[in-house]
Amino acid sequence: MNEEREKLIELNEIFKELIQDASGLTEHLVYSIKQYMFSSVLMFLLAGLTLWTFWYVYSLNLFDPMYFFFSYGPVFIILEGSFIWLSAVAILNYRKLKKKYSRLFEIQKALEKEEK
Repeated sequence: MNEEREKLIELNEIFKELIQDASGLTEHLVYSIKQYMFSSVLMFLLAGLTLWTFWYVYSLNLFDPMYFFFSYGPVFIILEGSFIWLSAVAILNYRKLKKKYSRLFEIQKALEKEEK
């Protein structure tokens, strides 16, 4: 019984601290969710850069085309696939979290408008 009471007191202190830091916590959560979209865009740009680099090096005709495709092709496919997969996962996570915390986004926007 005494242990349960101590746990409740501990939880009460934690919740008091969370209530005091709610604005900062909301700000950090919204920022973290937006980072998913930023990382998705970054991965998509890296996929484009990889594609352009592969095409550019191929167009220089420094290597025999068959050698180039069979030696660097698998590396290119792995890089492109990884970047596109990571981009898709980040977009899905962003959409899922934005939907889950949409009310929080609305509150954050309202607070930003009030500050201006």
